[in-house]
Amino acid sequence: MTATPAPAPERQAFISFARGLSMFSIVLYHFLLYVPLPPLLAKANQIGGAGIYIFLFASSYGLYYSRISSWKSFYLSRFKKVLFPYYIGITVIFIVNQFLALYPEGWPAYLSHLFLYKMFYGPYMESFGPHFWFISTIVQFYLLWPLLRALDQRLPTPTLLAVCLAVSLLYSVLVFRLGVQQERIWCSSVIQYFWILALGMAAARHNWIPRILQVGLLRHAVLLVVGLGMSVLVSVVFGPEANIFNDYFMFIGYFSGCVLLFLVGQQLSFIVRSMLWLNTFSYSLYIIHLFIFILYLKALAKTSISLMEVPVVMALCIVLALLFDKLVSQLTDISFGRTQPVLRT
Repeated sequence: MTATPAPAPERQAFISFARGLSMFSIVLYHFLLYVPLPPLLAKANQIGGAGIYIFLFASSYGLYYSRISSWKSFYLSRFKKVLFPYYIGITVIFIVNQFLALYPEGWPAYLSHLFLYKMFYGPYMESFGPHFWFISTIVQFYLLWPLLRALDQRLPTPTLLAVCLAVSLLYSVLVFRLGVQQERIWCSSVIQYFWILALGMAAARHNWIPRILQVGLLRHAVLLVVGLGMSVLVSVVFGPEANIFNDYFMFIGYFSGCVLLFLVGQQLSFIVRSMLWLNTFSYSLYIIHLFIFILYLKALAKTSISLMEVPVVMALCIVLALLFDKLVSQLTDISFGRTQPVLRT
């Protein structure tokens, strides 16, 4: 397999920023679900959850530049970077849960995480934390990555994007017609996101990021409003049952908002620096943030928090995520040997 040159620094800076921002918004979204917000703000909070689309886009973009000598080495690398930290995190959560009873699940659910069959069994899909559905999607993504790369090498980019978009749309229609759009094993299948993964590959292959950044603030502001506006319209006209079709519009709105913040951050550099820093341990933060939050609620015997507590909980999770990231790094070095830093994907 041939190696693909690493992206230029300016391209990688935006992707790293986007990953950091998406993780920050996802964590904030989860915390705000426990805050009694006015209806309009509660609805607006849903935008934060759309960060997961950017994370998928960035993962596909980054993987396009990964140096793959063999598929065996590729999957070993994915195991070390994704599954091994996840196994450490879920094991810590499981052990603590034996003493504090934070979650109702036990050994069967824990084993479903270790052996990855929870992605096919609804009751375990969100066990030990509703955010763990995303791990199943990422695993599916990696399993299908050879197919996506083969399609990318054989099809012109417009054809690739059209095929993947058609597959995702047909799958969305199928899920909607079956009435299972609220079930994670269906609505969060990687097939639902084929078009995002293809878009990430195309952006990497054709160096689209610099051109996207040059489009201008006004146009991205319009796309932000149109994307989010269409998402609201779909929900209002067709009801929450049609939210599975919102992915397409939410991605446009969120991505444009991400570009706007990145461009503004060129003048307010602390914004970009903060998100770039957060990206360096974003996966660790994702794994443990809800666990830390539930521990916080348990310690204070609460079921909700005030808006003023959100920065406190966020800071606590960031500190503990840094410690967890350090632990994972050390255990990875012990288990697999020290490796040179590589492009995060």
